Amino acid sequence: MTDAMIRWLTDSEATDPGRTGGKGANLAVLARAGLPVPPGFVVVTAAYVQFVGEHRLDALIQSELADIGADPDAVDAASSRLR
Repeated sequence: MTDAMIRWLTDSEATDPGRTGGKGANLAVLARAGLPVPPGFVVVTAAYVQFVGEHRLDALIQSELADIGADPDAVDAASSRLR
């Protein structure tokens, strides 16, 4: 894993939700503010998009999302199939 694919939570670029997603950016903001956040990193959005594209997973993901409802068991089942 290269530095271009991840951002440490303490990295200023990790606070950009466009790069690291909402959850990652919020965790980075908390970490940089000195709040108790476990050390860690986030996979940047571009790395995720690249991985999904290279492995041709977009159609499978879209298919699972199209059929999923709010039922937690359905979400778990879809997650298992995608793994």
